[in-house]
Amino acid sequence: MTETGASRMHPKLKIGLVVLAMAGVLIATLLMAVYSIRVAQRAADFAAREKQSLGTTMPEFSMTVLQQPGKTTPKTIAKRDLLG
Repeated sequence: MTETGASRMHPKLKIGLVVLAMAGVLIATLLMAVYSIRVAQRAADFAAREKQSLGTTMPEFSMTVLQQPGKTTPKTIAKRDLLG
């Protein structure tokens, strides 16, 4: 009967490979947890900034509209154009 590559391995090598694989899974899990916590923090920060900005006044601005097919003079949009 012929031995396969895995059965010819030294027992300590097998244990080492299993430990290495488990360490990799643990590290990947920890990295995913840290990433998801950070994403949740960013969402909460954004929501807090959005809530804080409600009721404040819009700053004065003026900008040129980029896509204007068939127009020869550029059109600009300003704060006064957006307010009813």
